[in-house]
Amino acid sequence: TIGIVLAGHIGMALGDPEARRGLRTGLVSKEWADREHSLWRH
Repeated sequence: TIGIVLAGHIGMALGDPEARRGLRTGLVSKEWADREHSLWRH
């Protein structure tokens, strides 16, 4: 089960370069944050 979850997360990360950049640098664009995590604004 953990392998399936890990594979899913890797697959999602490969499809979202902005999220990978955020994992590396701790920063994402405002547009990405608004689109993916709108509650972060509050």
